[in-house]
This record gives sequence, structure tokens and C-alpha cells, in this order.
Amino acid sequence: MPELSVTFDNRSYAGRLAPNLTYTIGRYSWAAIGGPENATITATGDAANLWQLLDMLRCGVWIRDGMGRDLWWGYVNGVDVSIGGTMISASLADLWNSIDVQYTALAAASSGPGTATKTGFSTNTISSGTYGTRELILSASDVSTATAATALQSRQLEVSQYPALQYDTRAGAANGATIYCNGWYKSLDWKYYANASTADVATTTQIGAIVTASGQFLSATDVIDASGIVSNEYRDGNKRASDEIASLLKQGVSGGRRLLATVTGDRRLKVYQEPAQQASSYYWLRSNLELRDPYARLIYPHQCPAAIWIRVSDILPGNADGFILSQPSTFFVERAEYDARSNQVVFTPRGQPDPIDLVRLDMD
Repeated sequence: MPELSVTFDNRSYAGRLAPNLTYTIGRYSWAAIGGPENATITATGDAANLWQLLDMLRCGVWIRDGMGRDLWWGYVNGVDVSIGGTMISASLADLWNSIDVQYTALAAASSGPGTATKTGFSTNTISSGTYGTRELILSASDVSTATAATALQSRQLEVSQYPALQYDTRAGAANGATIYCNGWYKSLDWKYYANASTADVATTTQIGAIVTASGQFLSATDVIDASGIVSNEYRDGNKRASDEIASLLKQGVSGGRRLLATVTGDRRLKVYQEPAQQASSYYWLRSNLELRDPYARLIYPHQCPAAIWIRVSDILPGNADGFILSQPSTFFVERAEYDARSNQVVFTPRGQPDPIDLVRLDMD
């Protein structure tokens, strides 16, 4: 089994911090769109130190192997802490510290259709300065005045501006904690994106503009392969940055291949075209469960590679020539998930509902 370790950064990405606990890696995953996706870590130790984990939301996370190689990176999105039989949970999932209310304004005594109106975002700067800005647009169909819309905005901000602790007295578990982590690409869900320009601009240039405006934790965009495709860059601000980027990535490049994106360890979004199948295939020898890269180097399960082509050398029987199949022995890895407890990586091929397992239990 590989030797894995976890370290944490503070919210300013400077320095290391971690309560004095024993940490164990559970699972982590990579995706073709976004790179590091999710990770789960457990912790055991003194109750006072376990409590400190609840204050680590949005702190950086690194998973490394025994050789110091970075395997996964992201941030703490949620924590479950069990102490004395009670589970206390905190998460960023329901935190919204910047609220805009969308409503239809009606003049006094008016019977007309009204005017679509927004209050504009109201932000709790203490919360956003601590955790980052998490925006929410509320659509209020039963609100027709600015006074009512502003009141709704204030109420929503009051209840959602900080992480809310949840208590479960039925848990009955021993002292310990589970830390739920997201890759930095997921933070593109936190803000909306608007652009008043109506110019036709290259789609990859637009992706960079979206990251600059709404990718609050991403440091830059590196376009490795320009798309060669232009489109209107106008955006009304009602969609999240992640959705806008996903739409642009789907348009691909002028040559026909898809665009992929991954967040690097220094939080740069790298945009590139999907690799060609024949020139970049990894090889999986099913008979001895070995995966090797195009240069014949052995790839271990904990390296958890995604966004690659895999050619399986001996998956089909010799009498399968008459089967009507499209490249049955080659697939593109849309997602990979590594289970550290079993030393197993599960590959999910693009367009396939069932994952394909690669197990190497004898690799130390």
C-alpha cells in the first residue's frame, strides 16, 4: 500500500496548519473537466483538537505520496465531527454571503405586467473576507416593491451569511471526524458572471475573462490550445461562472476535438484540447493489471489519472473479430476515483454508465 499524507494551508495559501490529529485518506477523484474533484479524509484524536476542524472551512488541502509528489489539491468544504456520541457538522454548501433579489416591480395601483428588477448584491464583507464570496440570486415571484425585496434580501443574508452548525444526537459514533474536500474548480460555482459587451470573441479568451472576473481563488488562466472559434461574449449575469465555462468548453476547437480544463497546484486553470487517441494512449495489461503511460512507465493506482486514453491489450477473446463494436478496447477516462483503503482506482469511461476497475493490491 502506498504511503499517503495530508497537509493543510491557511485561507491565505501561506503556511501550514493542522490540529494535532491522525489523518487517514479515504478517497479522492480527478475529472477531465476541472482536474482534482473530491476527496474524503478521516481524523482521530483528542476532542479539543477535533473541534478545531470546524474552523477549517475553505482552508487548502494537499494529498501527497511518500515521495512528496502532489496527488490531489483543493479546499475543505465540509466537516463532520463526532464527540461524545454527538455529531456536529459544518459546511460551505448552504453559506450564501452575497444576495441579490430578482422581482417584478409594480407601480402603485398599477395593473400592468410590471418591470423585471434586481436589488443588486448585498454582501457581508466579514463572511466573504473569511470564506470567499458565495453569491445567490433569489427569484421572488410574490414581491413587487423595492421595500419588500430589500427586506427579503436582508432576511436571507442574516440566515445564510455564516456556516450553520448542525447537531445529530443520534449518531452515537466514537470520537473522530470526516473532512469533505472539493477541488478548486468547484469554486467557480460560487459567483455569477455578467458581460455587457456584444463583441464576437474567441471562446478560450472568454474563459480567461470569466476566470478573471469570477474565479476568486484561481490565480490565472493558461490557454494551451486556442479554440479558433468565436462567439458573442454577452452574458446577462443569471448563470454561474462554472456553467458559462462548461458551455464554452463544449464548443471545442475548430478541428473538432473537445476542450478540457484542469486546475494546477498553483491554482491556474489550464485549458487544452482533448488528446488524440492514437498518439497518447496509455496501455492497460488486464492479465497482470498493469497500467503504463505512452513511454512505458508504470502508473500506480494512487496516481489516479483522468483525461487520458486507455487501450486494453487483452480484454477481448480471440474470436471477437465479427463483433460490431467501435474501438472496444480503447476508452477515454472521464473520471477516476482512488480508494486508499483498497488501493483501487475506478475509471469511468466517457459516455459509459459503468466504471472499469484497475486494482493493484500488491504495490507498496
